[in-house]
Amino acid sequence: MDPSALAIALSSRLTDLEYWWSNLDSWLNRWTALVVIGVAMEVIFVLWEYRTELHDFRRGTIRSPEKPRLPKLLFELFGAALVAGGVAGEFVVHTRAGKIETEMRDVARQQVSIANGEAAKANERTEELRSANLELERELSPRHLSVQGQQHLTGTLKPFAPIAASLQYLQGDDEARRLGAELANPLGVAWGTPPAIPKLSALDNLSTFGILIGFNMFGLSKPEAARLQGAAEALALALNNDGVRAITNQMNADLPNNPPGLLVVWIGLKPNPIEDERFLKILQGEPEPLRSASIRKWFPEKKR
Repeated sequence: MDPSALAIALSSRLTDLEYWWSNLDSWLNRWTALVVIGVAMEVIFVLWEYRTELHDFRRGTIRSPEKPRLPKLLFELFGAALVAGGVAGEFVVHTRAGKIETEMRDVARQQVSIANGEAAKANERTEELRSANLELERELSPRHLSVQGQQHLTGTLKPFAPIAASLQYLQGDDEARRLGAELANPLGVAWGTPPAIPKLSALDNLSTFGILIGFNMFGLSKPEAARLQGAAEALALALNNDGVRAITNQMNADLPNNPPGLLVVWIGLKPNPIEDERFLKILQGEPEPLRSASIRKWFPEKKR
């Protein structure tokens, strides 16, 4: 049965039980009154017998017993019957009241159980709504690097210095521009020699979701290429740990806009839940075909 329907049925049953219990209380008063009347009659007959015996004692003569009076006998029996009937009625009332009280306690326990269940479900729904609100807030809030995150990023990237870096974002995307400004300072402190904030420029045709870190290893020696690749991967890992989705893409060609040794950070649109899930699949090591297809999707085509 549906919990709400069961709760209504239990409430109705409890109302009926309370009504019958109230009726039994009135019946108990009636049976008690009969007992009181019967006992009072017994007391009257005892006093009557004492008065008769006292009268015979004072007369001082012996005479034959008087004929028993039938009305007196009937009244005595009636008084005894009232006492017996009243006690029996009280016993019946107490028995029924005990059964009703037991059933009332059972109904009350079931009501408490249903209330606890509803409260647990309400708590679950509240927790689900809270989680959904937090998720919605996360989706709607702009990406942001905290001060602690910037300091951690600087310390993480320092071992790879010096690295030439460039930051680019989509023209008109203020959220990406602000994130780029927050990212430029730790990159400049970590990789600049002397520390210098990398250039932050706007592009008209950037179609990247999230952050794409491109590094061109064309013509570099193995140590230089390894240092550049390590810097890109360390930057992507640090950003992802701070809740900002980022992936890397290796280039190995003489590109006019991306010369060898340059690390380019493309700051694209904030990923929606679908794109965010694709990012997570890439970060968790999906098969190479999916990885390559995803990178081709996010990586903007450049004119040579």
